[in-house]
Amino acid sequence: MGMVTVCLSIYLSEIATKELRGLLGSFLQFFAVAGILMVYIFGVVLNWNWLAVVSIALALFNVIFLAVSCHDKWGF
Repeated sequence: MGMVTVCLSIYLSEIATKELRGLLGSFLQFFAVAGILMVYIFGVVLNWNWLAVVSIALALFNVIFLAVSCHDKWGF
């Protein structure tokens, strides 16, 4: 995750306009911390087997959503 955070921060700083650069960088850090907090909260309720299943399901959901949103049919 550390290398992805560094590379994504550099990428966002290169492609974003001056007005959006700080906001996008802040969202990157906010969502990383929110994901860690979510795992801590789920970890209290679930054992590690189910926590792994939930984490994989959320990751697959993100990959599927990314694939659908890039499709020309949706107009994005």
